[in-house]
Amino acid sequence: MNEGEITTLWVGNVPPGTTDEEMAHYFRPFGSLVCCFLLKKLSHKGQMSGFVRFATRMEASIALDTISQGNIVINGSTVTSKWASQNSQPLSNPSALAAKGLGAAFAALPQADSLAPPPPLPGGEDVTTLWIGNAVAGTADQELTSALAPYGNLVCCFLLKKLSPQGQLSGFARYATQLEAARALEA
Repeated sequence: MNEGEITTLWVGNVPPGTTDEEMAHYFRPFGSLVCCFLLKKLSHKGQMSGFVRFATRMEASIALDTISQGNIVINGSTVTSKWASQNSQPLSNPSALAAKGLGAAFAALPQADSLAPPPPLPGGEDVTTLWIGNAVAGTADQELTSALAPYGNLVCCFLLKKLSPQGQLSGFARYATQLEAARALEA
């Protein structure tokens, strides 16, 4: 996998209530998934969005072409997509990701001892993704990962490339469990 090559798609217009696993199901036929997740915050139109990273640019390109033709419908909604500005980063907890079928790319990584994510809370959603703001310009994804890893098993963690009007970076960190996300949020 060429690390400098963008192989991540932003995917939008996903119906609320769709799970990461459901979304991954629709993208596995296009190739090996490295990272696949939905953001829990709904758009102003009430839809979800997320990111799908493939092992190769060709796999991602084929998926993008299929979406552009309106041929991927998830839970009754035709999804939209575009190239992400940077690649989503898979992190620790490869055994949990492998159990979800998210890529042979994790086979060579050491297995981490971790707990499986708990079931969603009754009547509510299990929020495990945090928005990260006010990161100093020039901060690398790995620096953010190092700072957040002590709080739990990170599934994905990355900073967006575009600076805020104040000259700072923002991004996302997704933990395996709600408890780990809460620990990081309270730190």
